Amino acid sequence: MSASRPFAFLLPRGLSACSVSSLRTCTPTPCFTNKHLRQSSTASARRSSPSKWLGESKERIGKCLKFGTDKEQTQEAADMLATLGREWRQLVAGGEGFVTRPGGEGMLRQRVVWGDMDSMSHVNNVAYNRYAESGRIEWIQHMARFIASHKKASWNAMWTPKGDGLILKTIRTDFKFVRASNLPPNVQIADLGKPMTWPDHVSVYHRITEKMHDLGEDPEHSVNSFKLQVLILSEKHQRPAAKCSEEIVFYDYQKKKPRPLYPFMIEAFDKLHAEQESAERSAIEKMNELDARILQLEKQTWDREDAVEDMGGSR
Repeated sequence: MSASRPFAFLLPRGLSACSVSSLRTCTPTPCFTNKHLRQSSTASARRSSPSKWLGESKERIGKCLKFGTDKEQTQEAADMLATLGREWRQLVAGGEGFVTRPGGEGMLRQRVVWGDMDSMSHVNNVAYNRYAESGRIEWIQHMARFIASHKKASWNAMWTPKGDGLILKTIRTDFKFVRASNLPPNVQIADLGKPMTWPDHVSVYHRITEKMHDLGEDPEHSVNSFKLQVLILSEKHQRPAAKCSEEIVFYDYQKKKPRPLYPFMIEAFDKLHAEQESAERSAIEKMNELDARILQLEKQTWDREDAVEDMGGSR
């Protein structure tokens, strides 16, 4: 590997940006991500899911480095890769409206234990629901600490069957690893990653799906439940391992029936909903900024009219 191509290993297995044996100028054969390279940064960030955008951005930077970069371009690529590595949770989770500031997560880098695996040597499906459950409890504790601390005792009592509490009504879990449909012929399932295994770590985020005040404006409709979306991230793969949809009921254990949410709960949920929207806007702005920088690097390397690939000759 030549000194001018120090990060050629960044391109995923089986995804060749250009055929070195056939290129002298940059006329690349279409590959897995080329459809995004010549389109505007705003369109790219909004069209791709945040996790897909993260992987594509790394591939695009890797393609530039593989083609050949000077010292200044290499430093720019390194800076962008460092940003992606440092802020990937804010981009992937924040881009879907999850709050990622300290204290906003349900679980952060929770260790996947060996016992979470099944006989097929990957994390058992049931374990994902346990991750969501543990994250949900911590998410309510987050309400007590950061959003409505003046009602801390009431929040903390909601997971205990003593008075008014929260009960899981429904949960749906979608497992995100290994999508085998519509793959290009040069991409194998092994290149996409297998189901999550030990060792790994997971981070879990919850978000409220609706603005509760709007739901409670109808005097004939009392709000006694709320819906959450859950994002379970694999730290090793830096992508979603699973997503859950939950409905939580506020329950009166004394009368043994659902009861309306307290006004302070609706106020706290709406405050969090506004913060979620802000987190999503910030993540999209950051993705657009990085898209523009990556596009500029592409224009300076393989996407120039006079571009000639560095063949890594002897020095």
